[in-house]
Amino acid sequence: MFATRIDALAQADPTLQIVWTYTRAAPQAWKGYTRRIDAAMLRATAPRSDAQPLIYVCGPTPHVELVATTLVELGYRPSSIRTERFGPSGE
Repeated sequence: MFATRIDALAQADPTLQIVWTYTRAAPQAWKGYTRRIDAAMLRATAPRSDAQPLIYVCGPTPHVELVATTLVELGYRPSSIRTERFGPSGE
């Protein structure tokens, strides 16, 4: 939805790394990831944990919890992981 804006931010800031993955239908010429985020994808794409990167995870609560927990298991400091959740509030 905001791919153009996000890509522009990454081009303006060489320290910002964006990795895209499609979990449903990918564009026909797409050669990137086509699955949900998992430990193998994070190992392949995330900066080294000893570099102490700031990581931002946004999405539905189950997704955010899975990714944040996996990052901690991979050696990232919980204090370096920022999260934002969206979805039903249960009310």
